[in-house]
Parts: sequence; C-alpha cells; structure tokens
Amino acid sequence: MSQNPEVAAVLQGCKHLYSSSPPSYLNDSQAEYVVQTIKHFFDKFIIVQYSILNTLEDHILSDVRLKVSNVDSLYQLKLHSVVHLDKADSIKFNEKKYVYAVLTKEDCEHPFPQGKVTQKLAIKITEIEVDSKDELGSYEEDYSLEPMHILVKDYLTATQLAGG
Repeated sequence: MSQNPEVAAVLQGCKHLYSSSPPSYLNDSQAEYVVQTIKHFFDKFIIVQYSILNTLEDHILSDVRLKVSNVDSLYQLKLHSVVHLDKADSIKFNEKKYVYAVLTKEDCEHPFPQGKVTQKLAIKITEIEVDSKDELGSYEEDYSLEPMHILVKDYLTATQLAGG
C-alpha cells in the first residue's frame, strides 16, 4: 500500500496499523476477473485493498476504476477517497493489481464501526490475439461485485496464548 503515493499520503496521518482482515472474495473465485478485498484498520481510517486478477489470456484490462455507490453504516463510517489504477497501467493475463477505497472513522460514534459498501469496477477491456498479441478491439464494461461488509470479526486478530 505504501508504494501508492495517494495511499501513502493517507498513511502519513495514521498512528499505526491495528489489524488486517483475511482476504475475502467479492465474486466467484473462478470468474474471468477475480476480486478480493483485505481491510486494513488504522486509528482514523479503514483502507480497503481490492486485488484484481485477470484470468483471461485474451483480455487486457486498463483504466480500472472503483466506483463506490453507497456506504451504509449506522456508525457514521464514510467514504474518504478512492484510489484507482493509474490510467497508463494495465492488467494482463495472470497479473494482479490493486485499487483502494479509504473510509474515514473520524465522525464515528463507535470504536469498531461496521458497514456495507456497494461498489463495482469500471474497466476498459482490450481483446487480443493470444499468439500475435494483436489488438482485436476494446470496449468498456461495468463489472458488478458483491457488497463488501465490514463486520466485528474483521477487527479481531488471533493471539497465541502463553502456555502454562
């Protein structure tokens, strides 16, 4: 995350990372584009890291943008910013790249706010001839994802108990 300048700027205002959730799928793990999230919990922010894996050999994904349509939370959890894939960057076959949603906890009435984020990916898809790598054409697509939930269990981390 710190490799991305926009995310690094948010991290400068954070004291430390409290915990990170295990990865969870937002779509079928056998889909053409596999999307997983890891939620990183900081004092003022929750950074949701979306990993996008292209599983189609004849597709190149570019201009990948995360579109958050709603953050539903009883505890005033709000969208702070979205960090898209750089316009010049692309996701080729078997490559994984990242986009981020930054949620702010500054106005939250609860130390462990829960919520549901509704989102989709906007992607430019370029079809290619696999052998020659010649472009066959491109089109834009909104790629639906399951809602992403922030639950109490996401804040918990396993701890090894001392023997005795």
